[in-house]
Amino acid sequence: MKRWIGLGLLVFVSFFAHSQTWVIDDFNSNTLDSAWNVTGNTFAIALEDSLLKVDYNRASGGAWDQFQWKANQNITIASYKIQFKLKSDVAFKLNIKPVYTNSTNDWLEEEISSSSSFNNLEFQVQKDNSVTIETIYFYFDGGSSTDKSGIAFLDDIIISGTIVIEKLDELITSAETFISNVESSDYPSSNITAFQTAIDAAKSVSTSPENQIQVENATEDLYLEFSKIESSYIVPNELEEIKLAASTATKQTLILYHNLKELSGEQFLFGHQDATGYGIGWNNDNDRSDVKSVCGSYPALAGWGLSWIAQGNTDESATYRAEKFYNMGAVNAFEWHMDNPYGGDFYWENRQTDDLPVPALIPGGEKHEFYKTQLQNIAKFFRDLRGQNGESVPVIFRPFHEHTGDWFWWGDAHCTVEDYKELWQFTVEYMRDSLHLHNVIYAYSPDRFSYAAEYLEKYPGDDYVDILGFDDYWNLRNSSGKNSFINELEIVGELAEEKGKICALTETGLETITNNTWFTDILLDPILTNEKTKRIAFAMVWRNANTSHFYAPYPGHASSADFINFYNNPTTLFVNDKLPKLYELDFGTSNSVIELDTHEINIYPNPAQSKIYIDVEPGSVITLYNLSGQAVKQINLTGNFIDISDVNPGLHIIRVAKKNQSTSIKKVLVQ
Repeated sequence: MKRWIGLGLLVFVSFFAHSQTWVIDDFNSNTLDSAWNVTGNTFAIALEDSLLKVDYNRASGGAWDQFQWKANQNITIASYKIQFKLKSDVAFKLNIKPVYTNSTNDWLEEEISSSSSFNNLEFQVQKDNSVTIETIYFYFDGGSSTDKSGIAFLDDIIISGTIVIEKLDELITSAETFISNVESSDYPSSNITAFQTAIDAAKSVSTSPENQIQVENATEDLYLEFSKIESSYIVPNELEEIKLAASTATKQTLILYHNLKELSGEQFLFGHQDATGYGIGWNNDNDRSDVKSVCGSYPALAGWGLSWIAQGNTDESATYRAEKFYNMGAVNAFEWHMDNPYGGDFYWENRQTDDLPVPALIPGGEKHEFYKTQLQNIAKFFRDLRGQNGESVPVIFRPFHEHTGDWFWWGDAHCTVEDYKELWQFTVEYMRDSLHLHNVIYAYSPDRFSYAAEYLEKYPGDDYVDILGFDDYWNLRNSSGKNSFINELEIVGELAEEKGKICALTETGLETITNNTWFTDILLDPILTNEKTKRIAFAMVWRNANTSHFYAPYPGHASSADFINFYNNPTTLFVNDKLPKLYELDFGTSNSVIELDTHEINIYPNPAQSKIYIDVEPGSVITLYNLSGQAVKQINLTGNFIDISDVNPGLHIIRVAKKNQSTSIKKVLVQ
């Protein structure tokens, strides 16, 4: 799938289809190549008259006997076809099983009639990603134990297909868009030059590729150079204090984190797991949202899962959804319900063995290479996410969540403190240092807790965590858990302040929303308790799967009216005109006039409802901006207050231009 980026400039797109053919065997040599072998007693193979003679003799056994060709050349390709000639004096069902180096395979079959003349056979294989062929197995009546015998001849076995350059072309397009829009002051000039050289080299390969391996190497090389330039961002003074686990984070990643910290204590993003794609009574619509259908706006944070992607599957819808939310100015957060590497799903109770997975995944464990492969698949997905200017899309990554419970195989009873920490630390280091990901913000999210020491028991360290999150469903079932919920908010708020980090309610909700005022009474009211509880950057509810399992309202549900009140509260953020521009350094304001300075003024009350009192001399010019940079009110002050009864609720910037020409800037929350 091409992702076209229309920005009024010429970007490189290759329209060539490049094909390649491998001759497996034409059987013209004097001896049978050693790549050919048989398994079992059903087949005997030999050269005869420059043909492969197959003596087929099944004697009530050997149901899965086969003959096979083990690759003696590198065949790496995606969409391809296997072609050869075959004649046989007996009818049978032919099965062909190509096995690939990544341990996957395909299963092809054709009914063969007896004939004294050769038939031309062709088997088409469609792959989402390129594969390398390891062995091709041939079965006659595979799975049958019925007596049968005969002679078949094969000739001119070839594999042909198209060299897939689409991924390389997409990356070249992103790279050229990025470098065409880059601010020269953001990156060292030598890195910009090196990146342009890398783009030119990739374009040369895309225009005239020799084979699939060359294309994939060129793609990897360009990804690496993309990572180098984005991680060489010259950090301005405003961002120097931010130290993320991703180390040299990309520009947009740093700015997003900075802006979320700026919002702390004033507003928070509302999030919804699987915000689009499916909902109550509908499916397969990547632009539809139950939340938007109720309140008119998408949630400001969308949660997504990584299990399918980690297993090596391609998901173009996942890419579309994540890029859509980023381009709308919203945030993407990813959790990972990783399947048990010993079999079963993510729940411990569904395990197939009692082996402990966590120690097996860390360096030295028997499943460590398996784990690295899953991380590589996630990294490929994360690095493919691109914004409209070609830049990497920042993502929040929340692995091994709710570890303080026992329900997941990585839970408290199934691994030691040391092993959990080591697994987390390896994950960050491998994704950052080996896979070159610098657009990732790492979130730590245990389940409910009572004390800071309990929360921090398996905390992997400040250098490996960016967001102090927690999941809690239990304490938000009804009002009886309010004090416990407030206690959790205060603990993470204090820890975040102490460590200079963001805190968040990473997962919560009430299944089927049986309390019609849950959003305002159970969720919002405790968050607004005090300065500590207000520090969360976002709060996310779980997904809407069906009418027995949903956590956000849908049209017609009894909680919709309360949810709209929640939506209209000035502290909650959705994708609407209240949402700051989270990926711009001016904290969401597009008007260059709005720059904070050090001239102090006294504004009260704050938050305010109908009037704002300002201690400044009459004659000063007061301008009120919303977070889109629009001036919504301007007056020449004649008294000591301004009327804001006609101003929409939300966070605003107030600029005071005094008679002595000095200016002062303040944030004010209009309720």
